[in-house]
Amino acid sequence: WSKQNFMIEMCFNLGYHLKSFKQANKALRQGDIPKAIKEYKDSLWAKQVGNNRVSDLMYLLKYKRYKDE
Repeated sequence: WSKQNFMIEMCFNLGYHLKSFKQANKALRQGDIPKAIKEYKDSLWAKQVGNNRVSDLMYLLKYKRYKDE
C-alpha cells in the first residue's frame, strides 16, 4: 500500500528525524491524509528538499501511486 511506500521513502530521507513530525504522523495514523499532507508541506524539511521531491511524495500519499506509474 502506498502509505507503507510513503513511510519507507520518508524514513530513507529523514531517518530518526521522522519522529519529529508529530502532527503529520498522527494525522497519517488516523487516516487524515489531507491534514498529513498539509503538515508535511508546511515543514522545514519541505523547504529544504525542494518542491519537486515534496510534490512527488505528497502525490504518492494522496493517489496511492508514484507519478510515473
